[in-house]
Amino acid sequence: MEIKVELHHSRLGGITRDKLHTELAEILLVEADQITITAGLPVAEAFIGFRLEDNPDHLGEFMQEPASRVHLHRFEIFRDFEKAYEFVKHLSPSDDMRDVVFRLKSFCFHAPRSGKHSAICDTPLPFMTPEGVCRLIADAAYARFKLELMEGEVFSIREIALLADVPDDVVRACTQRVDADRLQATKYAKSTEIGADDARLWLTGQAGFTPSYSVRNVLDSVMTAEELGTFIRNRRLRSEGGIVKLVVGFTADELDRWEGGDIIWDPRRADDLVDRAADLARHLDLDVPRFVGKVIEASTERCPATR
Repeated sequence: MEIKVELHHSRLGGITRDKLHTELAEILLVEADQITITAGLPVAEAFIGFRLEDNPDHLGEFMQEPASRVHLHRFEIFRDFEKAYEFVKHLSPSDDMRDVVFRLKSFCFHAPRSGKHSAICDTPLPFMTPEGVCRLIADAAYARFKLELMEGEVFSIREIALLADVPDDVVRACTQRVDADRLQATKYAKSTEIGADDARLWLTGQAGFTPSYSVRNVLDSVMTAEELGTFIRNRRLRSEGGIVKLVVGFTADELDRWEGGDIIWDPRRADDLVDRAADLARHLDLDVPRFVGKVIEASTERCPATR
């Protein structure tokens, strides 16, 4: 059997606080140029916190100044980005995370597209692209907030991709598959939506996804042997069909039975089933007692004598 392992460049893994701080400072410098146009240089200097002429080599634009001249602690938005960074990187939400994520979405949406003299340039500034550091953190925090702290939400392709830390095209391709590993989605003329339950189930099988409290509890929501099989398959398979976990000691046929939900409780072989379930849980990095309990529950549901 040929085994494919699809590796993807991490979009979020390379983001550091320093990179986030530098780009945020660059955005604020461009905003200062916009204020210069709107209200004049003195107002812009009061906003940004320093005077252009204090730098004898200045080029007439704030955006040409070093990012290090901006004292970020003066700005409320800096504290919001710090909270979002902790949420994305360490799953540590602040008490006001709802307000934080919506403020950041608004901030990124309204960020200026050019500086004072740069409007003639057709090339967008780096932070205006979808891969801008601030936009990635803001969008990833919003997606994680929806997954963790909201009910009944739907997700975009980009949001699922950021949660799984893969390119958008990988998620889009999974919504177009026709096999059992397809990511269920609803497609409209200009958008694609993924329901919360489908998102959580699919994300459990993604190597780049950091499991959270709510996703760990996907196992608790499994009610049938077939649903358990889907959970196991998603835990093993990467989005492009490559196997993430090689389950040592399990034959291909045995894994097919597990993933197909073909497990039936037999009191005469109960110990064997429990032992195999425990082995599988350990190989898949699952909570062993919880997984074994769910196997017993699902297999008993299929046993005619227990109905």
